Amino acid sequence: MNNHIIYQLRNRHPIVFTIANTVTSGKVADGLSALGISPIMSVQPTEALDLAKLAQAVAINLGTPCQHLAAEFDNGAAVANLLGTPLVLDPVACGSTTYRNHQSKQLLGQYDFTIIRGNAAEIATLAGEQWENHGIDAGFGKRNPVDVARRCAHLYNCVVVLSGKEDIITDGKMVYRNQCSTPWLATNVGSGDLLSSTIGARPTRHRCRANNSGTSRLPDNHYRWHQSRPRY
Repeated sequence: MNNHIIYQLRNRHPIVFTIANTVTSGKVADGLSALGISPIMSVQPTEALDLAKLAQAVAINLGTPCQHLAAEFDNGAAVANLLGTPLVLDPVACGSTTYRNHQSKQLLGQYDFTIIRGNAAEIATLAGEQWENHGIDAGFGKRNPVDVARRCAHLYNCVVVLSGKEDIITDGKMVYRNQCSTPWLATNVGSGDLLSSTIGARPTRHRCRANNSGTSRLPDNHYRWHQSRPRY
């Protein structure tokens, strides 16, 4: 029982700094707290530097992007990379507008993200694949989601979590599937946002190692934490 992921989270009580959107921040904070994670959020760019130093994981959510938050994204991501702290990107609806698309790819081009968590449309957009976007929803595409997720992981050298009816977790080589889902998740706006912040907390057991350029990368065996995911 002590090896259960929930027990481990509650025992460590990691701090997750989430640069959240204004729609679901309350849900995310309550959900993290219920899991045993200590949530902290901010909309003040200058404060992001100190909060990122304090946290064991940093999650960036693009649900309600604006120029004001862009500075906070940069500050939080920069400190996370400097310290080797797990860094998660949730590119909400990045294929729906030019602004979101540009901001997502700009962040991915400037910083090393440990994990990208998104639905099929979001991951396909980042991977440069054709996909029918439907706002914040997954939309429809003809490509195999596994291939899309693996391509995205290869492009950005990180772990990709493509969530949906079947969750796909891959580092570009190994692939894990999670079929424990429910249609109710799609009716609760914010369930994906909560997932993004939650999975950032799990790798805090081992800090990301730095590569020769001084930026953080995920250790080769780091993705194996997905094998210990709980079954509900």
